[in-house]
Amino acid sequence: MRKEMISKKCLLNAMRQGEKVKIERGSEVELIIKTGEKFKAILCDFTDDRLHTVLTLGILLSVPLHSLSNLYLV
Repeated sequence: MRKEMISKKCLLNAMRQGEKVKIERGSEVELIIKTGEKFKAILCDFTDDRLHTVLTLGILLSVPLHSLSNLYLV
């Protein structure tokens, strides 16, 4: 599992470095927040520096980008 994490490109770091990152609605993403918790979710939208996603069971999660430590496409 650790090997998978190394090979994935962290989209959050790319955005912070000014790269244009294209993530389409409906893409599956893995979020890691600063407390270390991981979530896999489906992207709904980016608005006002917030990432809006849907977790399993239809739970909506809206996360400010500054609270994320990593963001990956799954």
